[in-house]
Amino acid sequence: MRDSLTHDDDSLVDLRQKAEEYGAFLDQNLQPQLEAIVRDRDSCEKDIAEYVELTQKIEELILRRNNNPKAKRIQAPLECLADLGHKVAYSHAVVDDPESIFVDIGYGFHIEFSLGEALQFIEKRIKFLKEFKLKKVVREANMISEHYTEAVTLLVALKEEIDKKSSC
Repeated sequence: MRDSLTHDDDSLVDLRQKAEEYGAFLDQNLQPQLEAIVRDRDSCEKDIAEYVELTQKIEELILRRNNNPKAKRIQAPLECLADLGHKVAYSHAVVDDPESIFVDIGYGFHIEFSLGEALQFIEKRIKFLKEFKLKKVVREANMISEHYTEAVTLLVALKEEIDKKSSC
């Protein structure tokens, strides 16, 4: 009888230890991975949104140029507000020649494009971001989320087993 109680106590200690290990695994591995992949997804979606916004602005410039059939170029300087960082601070800016723009192509590099070239590049960049980068990040996020859900389910089952053995 005494050996049976000792064995039950040992199995209860083992279950508690396993529950702690799974809890630590959730907190130290899966949760940070999930947070990081969500940040990556949000960053990719933000990049896509910024490229879409840039496309709209370029199309407005082209429309402005096309509204004057005699002009081959945009004649008047473009006045705008320039974002100085994180959409918190802005400055009044004048662009003397709005026929070409610098576009962020990634990794901190910027290239000067004509308006037409910029539209072509942006179309390809958005396609790349959506079809490759975003799909990959979403797939990884779903996989990590599934692992997280499975680990939580296992942890709940372990705690129920511990409660059941503790009450005996």
